[in-house]
Amino acid sequence: MTVHLAIVIASVAVLSGHGFAQDPYQQILRSLEAGKEGDAANQLLRVIRAGPSDARTVLLDQCYTSFRQRGTSAAWLRCLGQALEAAPADVELLWFRAYTRIELKLLAGARDDLQTASKAAPGDPRIRQGRGWIAALSFDHRAAARLLSGIDGKGAAYHARLAASLDSARTRQITGLIMGIGLVTGLVLAAWRISRPSRS
Repeated sequence: MTVHLAIVIASVAVLSGHGFAQDPYQQILRSLEAGKEGDAANQLLRVIRAGPSDARTVLLDQCYTSFRQRGTSAAWLRCLGQALEAAPADVELLWFRAYTRIELKLLAGARDDLQTASKAAPGDPRIRQGRGWIAALSFDHRAAARLLSGIDGKGAAYHARLAASLDSARTRQITGLIMGIGLVTGLVLAAWRISRPSRS
């Protein structure tokens, strides 16, 4: 009888969306959707501290993707901020907060997160990749190509071509400007010669 009762209670809980062993992603998602960012941050920290690193990365990526698709990356950013208050040197949290800030075009904050992460994990290629994205968004395509080289071949090649194209355009603009100045100077001198009175 008690086994039957436990099955009924578990079925009702699952059907009502309150499962006993709810997926951590779903718990965080529900907390954030309910405006309970502090609860979501605590749930995130519990999972991050307890789980293996692969599971942490999958969970963080799942949350990032979900909130990006929903257009609520700002809530996710606040959740990561609260989680980082409790674990300020957690490279995974720093990376995902930097990634979210890059997505939201909060580049100064993303730079700060990547700087902090680089102290804890100086060889992590994601840090260089994040810096490459920031350089690209800052229109420094030469730096983006250099930073993405060896990490993102297509991205590095794209930004190298873009930098070369911009250099070529600058060269054409400067050449055109010099030619324009020369032409105007020639016209002014010719007009001056024509308009000056003769001395005969």
